[in-house]
Amino acid sequence: MTIDKVNAIILDMDGTLVNTEQLWKQAEKDMLNAYDRQYDAIKHAQFLGMAVHEFIPALQKVYDLLHIDTKQLENELEDRSAVILREQTAPTDGAVELIQYIVDNTISCAIASNSSHKMIRTTLSNQHWLDIIPKRFSSDDVPNAKPAPDLYLHVAQQLEVQPEDCLAIEDSLTGVRSATGAGMTCFAVPDHELSNTDAYRQITPYVFNSLVEVLEFIKTNTMISNN
Repeated sequence: MTIDKVNAIILDMDGTLVNTEQLWKQAEKDMLNAYDRQYDAIKHAQFLGMAVHEFIPALQKVYDLLHIDTKQLENELEDRSAVILREQTAPTDGAVELIQYIVDNTISCAIASNSSHKMIRTTLSNQHWLDIIPKRFSSDDVPNAKPAPDLYLHVAQQLEVQPEDCLAIEDSLTGVRSATGAGMTCFAVPDHELSNTDAYRQITPYVFNSLVEVLEFIKTNTMISNN
């Protein structure tokens, strides 16, 4: 595989840099239990990577919670998640090394997440990454969350780089569709327990088992431009 030069790396957060998917799942289970609903993994598979403000209305329909105020559920889920994330968030395999490589090589970098700014800060502060990655963007910043390309186009504009010169790194199909829809090269690192990797390969040829493999590929292919 060969790819063109990269002037910026844009990182998804949940599931890509940090192992938060299971933590969010626990918060969702707890919330559903509070309303006498049973978590269903099959039903939940369709929600992977969705922004909370889109996820909650979908969840309400699936679990027959339309009688509960949507904003109330959004706030409750974020509050439950924040408590868990502050205590239990851990980096994914290779995340620390990838971020250190980005820092050491002064590569332009940003976070692009469907999480709110509040949840981005909560999650990254646990890893002491707030100062290291000061450029952080949320679906709150754009009209349409991933899988729409809006967020990635917005980040590229803020970084003053062309989308085609950006490398996005994502774990969800939602995120991969967003990045490629913006015209970016996207490296996918799917959770094999939650996703079918064949679906990813239909969108991007760059599918990896971990960020360890991603970093090795970047180093081997000397694809980073410091211009």
